[in-house]
Amino acid sequence: MNELSTEMCWLVLPIVGLLSQLGGSPYVGKWIRRYGIPIIAVATAWIFTGHFYYGFIPMALHLWGAFCLPVTLKGDSIPKHLVNQLYLPIWGIILCSSALWLNTSYWLVAVICGLLLAILVFLSNIPKTAKYFQWKYCEMFIGMLPLIPLMYVITLQP
Repeated sequence: MNELSTEMCWLVLPIVGLLSQLGGSPYVGKWIRRYGIPIIAVATAWIFTGHFYYGFIPMALHLWGAFCLPVTLKGDSIPKHLVNQLYLPIWGIILCSSALWLNTSYWLVAVICGLLLAILVFLSNIPKTAKYFQWKYCEMFIGMLPLIPLMYVITLQP
């Protein structure tokens, strides 16, 4: 495919990530976040790469499993429980590492996106910063940041 079409994934895939905002609404259940984003992300990557990679199947399963993971392991508060503070960066990296099934050379992008996501979610749970990092804002990034490594794989593939 030509250069312009692969760069268009930087427009299309964030829109796919925005579908996470619909998850849990009264009109659409959580299925859009858990099933819709992985399926649409794989279909979009397939269109932009021009051919099917066998890594798409484990990538979609990885995204599905990651979107089903809870944000906290104990209770709803991250700052109050040490186990949640330790789990949050692991959760972020797991969520953002699905594109590594296609190309492992972009592992640093996945780690940075995962840690950034963990920081945003952590800041949304601290009372002093919660008004600046509202949960809906974090939900948007929960849907968008996992797709950034995929965008790198699509645009920088050999």
